[in-house]
Amino acid sequence: MSNIKSFGATKFIPRSSPESFRKIVEASPRSSTALPLFDSLSPSLYSLSPAASLSIGFPADGHISSYYPGELKPTKEEIEKVQSICTEKGISTLNTRLTKNSDTSFTLLIASIAKSSTSGFPESPIKANGIEVEIKMGDYSDCLEKVNAALEEAKKYAGDSNRTAMLGDYQESFEKGSIEKHKEGSAKWVKDVGPVVENYIGFIEDYVDPSGSRAEWEGFVACVNKEQSKKVSFVESAVLCLDLLTIVWFLAVHCTRR
Repeated sequence: MSNIKSFGATKFIPRSSPESFRKIVEASPRSSTALPLFDSLSPSLYSLSPAASLSIGFPADGHISSYYPGELKPTKEEIEKVQSICTEKGISTLNTRLTKNSDTSFTLLIASIAKSSTSGFPESPIKANGIEVEIKMGDYSDCLEKVNAALEEAKKYAGDSNRTAMLGDYQESFEKGSIEKHKEGSAKWVKDVGPVVENYIGFIEDYVDPSGSRAEWEGFVACVNKEQSKKVSFVESAVLCLDLLTIVWFLAVHCTRR
């Protein structure tokens, strides 16, 4: 959660003044903890400069990104070097962050519950392209442990063996940091046609990472409204809809030309 638009990846400024916002924080039950935090964050929350900091991008260029933590910010070229090594070694970077230790040393943080085991990953550190990349497990370990506990509870209500196995694949993925295991779970998710309750969870969309290599965490649960679905069932009428769109496009093009 941050003050960055989910579509457009640009910073937004609160409409209320800092003083008004502070009063809201002051009224909270935990104001003694929240107020000092707000006071420290308020200047950056309302800041409009430098211009580069108003959008998501490569931190070395002054932009914002949480995928590259630490004081030293890797350049676009350095990120591409590390990515090249990961691709060559068969390491998916969807569930990773990258820290720069020096001009020749980097650490790839793998999101996993396991903090020490690197089963399924190459021997670390990896030396190639004139740099050294250390693989470090256990990023967001505490959070993922809670996720897996919730998924274990969800298994009780899965309804069939395919969904139970799907949730199990997700758990193993989060335990070991294995994207391949998540893909196996995703394959089972695709086979679960027409569920009344649908869910998906994990490191999935890579739109926010400026390099397009790292995914943001997301999860959702959706419940089908069967009566409403009957009214807006596009699957059965897909061919008709496509025909109508073709007609609309034809008319728009020819009317514009006139």
